[in-house]
Amino acid sequence: MSGCRLGTLLELKIVGYLNEHIKRHQLKKNCDDSVFDYIDFIVTLRLVCKSWLNTLVGKLNTDFMICSLDEVQYQKYKQLKKKEDIKLLFIVNFDSTSYKIFIEDQNEDYVYDTLTLNDVPSLSVIKASRSHRKWYLNPNDETDLNSYLSHKELLSNLKKLTLCIPNSYQDVCLMSDIPNISNFSSLKKLCLIGPHNNTITIKSIEYFTNLKNLESFSIYHMVVGSESLISYLSIANDLKALSIDQPIDSFDMVYKNICKMNKLTNLTLTTGSTIQLETIVEGLNINHSLKMLCLWGEGEFQIHKNSSITNLEISNSTLEYIQLNSEVINLNGNDTLRGYSSFYNLWNGPSGLESVSYEDTYIPCIESFQYHSKCTRLSVCGTSNYKELRDIILSNIPSLQSLDISDENDRGKSYEIRAIESLSYVIPLVTDMQSNRYLTELSLSLLVDCNLICKVLDMNSPNLLKFACQKVYDFNLSKLTNSLINNDKIQQIHFSCSLDERESISEFICELSKIISGNKGNITDYYLTAPEHDEILKDDANQLIQTIIENHSKILDLNIAFFSNEINNILNKYYIRNNRKTQYII
Repeated sequence: MSGCRLGTLLELKIVGYLNEHIKRHQLKKNCDDSVFDYIDFIVTLRLVCKSWLNTLVGKLNTDFMICSLDEVQYQKYKQLKKKEDIKLLFIVNFDSTSYKIFIEDQNEDYVYDTLTLNDVPSLSVIKASRSHRKWYLNPNDETDLNSYLSHKELLSNLKKLTLCIPNSYQDVCLMSDIPNISNFSSLKKLCLIGPHNNTITIKSIEYFTNLKNLESFSIYHMVVGSESLISYLSIANDLKALSIDQPIDSFDMVYKNICKMNKLTNLTLTTGSTIQLETIVEGLNINHSLKMLCLWGEGEFQIHKNSSITNLEISNSTLEYIQLNSEVINLNGNDTLRGYSSFYNLWNGPSGLESVSYEDTYIPCIESFQYHSKCTRLSVCGTSNYKELRDIILSNIPSLQSLDISDENDRGKSYEIRAIESLSYVIPLVTDMQSNRYLTELSLSLLVDCNLICKVLDMNSPNLLKFACQKVYDFNLSKLTNSLINNDKIQQIHFSCSLDERESISEFICELSKIISGNKGNITDYYLTAPEHDEILKDDANQLIQTIIENHSKILDLNIAFFSNEINNILNKYYIRNNRKTQYII
């Protein structure tokens, strides 16, 4: 390896493969020797050459989240830490063995990612430390709640707090019911969760003005008064994210005040039954900080009777993502204004949107869509109109990489009829995608059959790398085996079954083993719905295990959710992801 110059492309592929594994190990829930062995392996790779060192050094600072560990593992972590700047984030319950290990080691720079507390008396032995990053508090009643929050010296450096309000509360006045919460001046993220058995009102939000460093504020299952909220927001100068999941009274007034904030980047609000379009447009035109906006409501956009839709234009170029209950604008049946039927058609210049959604009857002409030149994902609901979508596909927009097609308007038809209609729509679409150099992902959330999937796979489109079908009504992996083996372009597949009638788990494993062994190495990610099963026969498990051992180097994800410890263990051994989930508290 002369001078360690493998060639830039090959080197990038190798490093990219390693970095992908690093990213996936962040989601690992259980600490075992394999985690530390993998970290040690990456440390060694940094010694290969300078370019690898420069590329990997940043990734090694990635947090490895660990739920628990024993004394032997903890000592191994300490040895690694002496030679490399590696940090683990420990997710521990107070009564766990892990915590006892930590508090006995006063000099160790450990970090709690999440410390869940359910025992108030035990707080007295928790040592004040700048390493307490995030706490999740779930008190039983008002007494427990204020006992938690009375330990000012312990929580003075806390950065993130999730606080569950006990079910005994009818309403919450922060000033009188939770007076201590304003003492935590170092808080950057605060999440308040109301009782799940009823929706209560939270009062005196302006009491949080003492939390000068707060950057993220979320309120769930609680109604917030608009006057109190506006009073707080007027001086919440550093707030970057706000999320409220209950409808707000005087929504227009609250939204206008929010849009005047110059640091807020993420906003999630719930509206009433309708949304006044003028309010949203005016707010976006004066705001230049929002990157993400989610507006949840039950109705369409409404236009004030004295307003004209032709005068409403959006000039915002900084918003990157917007989530709407519906993008449709109610034009009261005026077909002459059809071009204004979608919220996304109101832009009068370049937008910054990376994702755009349309109902199929409101897809704009290509001239209007080109305002969204940064859009990477286009979602279309409905399959009755293809002309405008075809124009967009054939226009070869460089940023557009993903296409999602869904249809919720075909209820009442038989599965067979719906599958035939899907086929007549999808095949021309994939044919047109072959002329597009940039579209690489196709996701279908409409009823399809295995015949359609095979036809798409057999086209072997050179640019189609990711293919997902969420509603396969006659799913049987044996119908797809040959097409998957013969396709040498697809890299990721995601097929979900919509009915319970399936092949047996033995047949499924047999076909899956054939696909993995016979595939030319291009498919790295498998997301497949396994048939219902209580257990897997030993011979079947051994067949799949042997297949994984022989082909592990070309598999990144095998997301099947098998009920087999033997299979899951072999996947973990080779760092192949298998239906791992991480719960984020804040």
